Amino acid sequence: MTKNNGQSLIEVLAALAIVALVILGIVKATTVSVKNANYSQGQTKAVSLAQEKITDVIVLKNAGPQSFFASPPTPTQELVEGGEYCIKTVVSSDGQTATIEVYVYWGENGVGSDCSGKQYFHNYHVETNVTN
Repeated sequence: MTKNNGQSLIEVLAALAIVALVILGIVKATTVSVKNANYSQGQTKAVSLAQEKITDVIVLKNAGPQSFFASPPTPTQELVEGGEYCIKTVVSSDGQTATIEVYVYWGENGVGSDCSGKQYFHNYHVETNVTN
């Protein structure tokens, strides 16, 4: 009778397959986690940029309310943060109330809005109303 002193080839291959699946799961979880963290960071920055833009428009309104409501600022589009973010601002007024809309796009090389020839994956939109 022969003595079995080791693992069979099938046992070794099964163990390697299990280890590979565990490593693959860890890599996938890490990738998803990093992607979500980057998106959250981008969204936080987009919200901050939108708030700054709304504040700028409100300061403009407070400086000259009559002219602001009679002739609201023209729509603007600008690249910020080295072109990483695109901000579009639209102000409309009926004479008594003005609607301020701010769109922030980020995540270059996506399929979203064109801003100076760039396409973006993500966007954030905020709208607020101000009165005379």
